[in-house]
Amino acid sequence: MKIRRFREEYNLGNSYIIFRAGQGVARREAFLKLIDSLSEVTSKSVPEVVYFSVEGSNLDTPLREVLDSTKLVRAKITEITLPLDLLPTLYSGALALVEIEPDRGLGSFLAEVMRCACPVVLLASGENPSEKLTEEAWPWLVVQSEPREISKAIEALQNLSYRNKLADRSVSFTKELTWKAAADTIWNFAKKVIARERLLKS
Repeated sequence: MKIRRFREEYNLGNSYIIFRAGQGVARREAFLKLIDSLSEVTSKSVPEVVYFSVEGSNLDTPLREVLDSTKLVRAKITEITLPLDLLPTLYSGALALVEIEPDRGLGSFLAEVMRCACPVVLLASGENPSEKLTEEAWPWLVVQSEPREISKAIEALQNLSYRNKLADRSVSFTKELTWKAAADTIWNFAKKVIARERLLKS
């Protein structure tokens, strides 16, 4: 009921993907690849995209500065700014959160998203992500940061049983975590990714 009212208030459909507004070239490129990936989705149901900011944040880049207004987009994009107390509702109703590889300080944010049973899709910059779509080791998906690979993850998450399985893993993973432990865990994962990237480039 709470999620339904939230969707009605912000004019959102039943299926939407969320992306956190922020700064930096990497975030802009990741968002544009997410948008491009929607044209690769083969299923008839293409989820909406919610580009969201947090009230009071001075670090979020407006959508108009990220997306070219003349660009053709297959799905509806909604830009919203929310107070902190509404973020759990946003997360709980989402098909997934798409995010770039985590860095220090992002752990608490991802843990909060997963605690709300929202699957997380991390976009890896390397050609061979260490964790594949079906990997059981982590409660998130890691996919190559390319439109076709992102679209495959989106299509997989539209399978309700698969999405529920990942959501359950996400909640279980965060139950025993303090925010510090969550940040440390995700930071350790990020260090492994960075080390892998350096190895590939050497």
